[in-house]
Amino acid sequence: MKALTRPFLAVLALHLLACGPNAVDRSDGGDAGADAGAPNPCDTKPHDDDIVTFAGQLLNADGTPKANVEVGAWTGSLGCFDPLWLFFGADSPDVTATTDSEGRFTMQQTWRQTKSIFYTDLCFTISLRNKEAWGVFQQTGRAQVELYPKQLQNDLPVLKDWDEAATADVSGDPVRLHWNALEATHPYPAAAYDVLVRSDAQTVWSARTTTNELALPRYLLEDFGALVFAPRASASISASCTAFEVGLSGKGASFSSPPPMLPPSRGAACATDRGPIADPCPFTDGKLVASGLGGMGATRLDILLSDAQPLGRVVLRGMSLTTPTEGEAPALEVQASEDGTTFTPVLTGIASDGTGYVDLAFPQPVTAKMVRLQWTNATLTGGVEVSLWP
Repeated sequence: MKALTRPFLAVLALHLLACGPNAVDRSDGGDAGADAGAPNPCDTKPHDDDIVTFAGQLLNADGTPKANVEVGAWTGSLGCFDPLWLFFGADSPDVTATTDSEGRFTMQQTWRQTKSIFYTDLCFTISLRNKEAWGVFQQTGRAQVELYPKQLQNDLPVLKDWDEAATADVSGDPVRLHWNALEATHPYPAAAYDVLVRSDAQTVWSARTTTNELALPRYLLEDFGALVFAPRASASISASCTAFEVGLSGKGASFSSPPPMLPPSRGAACATDRGPIADPCPFTDGKLVASGLGGMGATRLDILLSDAQPLGRVVLRGMSLTTPTEGEAPALEVQASEDGTTFTPVLTGIASDGTGYVDLAFPQPVTAKMVRLQWTNATLTGGVEVSLWP
């Protein structure tokens, strides 16, 4: 997620009373505790004129109220989408409110205004306004349409500043990225963190961690120049009739690039089982730009080095796959060849959905002039970068 300039940061502790103020909170989303044969309030559809309420409180990091701050909610047809487009001012919230002297706010609108056009669920996003610009989205929710009529009350207690204080230590190898942990708040569990490392708006690395530190071997940063990183904390819960996620993006930090390290594969030629790829190969040029294969229907990608070299790992960035909707899960096999004719499996059965950024170490070093990435149960449609390392 792209960081904003001086975004407003908050931690959201959510307690949802989707089926009324006396609803039982069921962490597993089931109907435990309901009387046998009694109607399930989550099975009753609301009327268009029923009122949906979002209410909560904002606090500063020191616990004092955050007064006179505008809060906005996006609901309806776009409510289920990750609202990255909000960063660019593409739209205004459906409903807003301003916190009072105690930091409390209440927003209301009818179910007709709230319900999704493309989904059968109530979907909404709550964001906070800071410095006259809509900030990082804070929390998204999906609640089944079958909510109890006239009791669409969504209580969002404390939203509190998160001072993540991100830092980067480039003095050694690995480079260590650190930030303050997001305090776990009921009913959410401890947060997980998605971390983006970027250079000139291009993604260098993406990783998910359950700790407040990420160690990056220097080879992952190659020669990608001045770098920035930003952690995003997230946690999710399920309650009666509902499921919610809290998400907060930190300000992040910039850091100077370590001494450049170039992979032996930089500038190498490449080809697929459907034919050669234009020279220079877009997957080894170090530009970090996503490139497509134009519907070639390829299932493998070959990286051809100028000569045989010792290799010990392959780093994949943003490989894009088309996968079948049914059947076995996609898998990746890495093969190596000294002569470009005879191939030996190096890594087999690697689960691969084509997303994310993956660093794969070989069980044993090999000497190879060509490395083949072979997917099964999937078609390769494009990617960002492939790097081979000793």
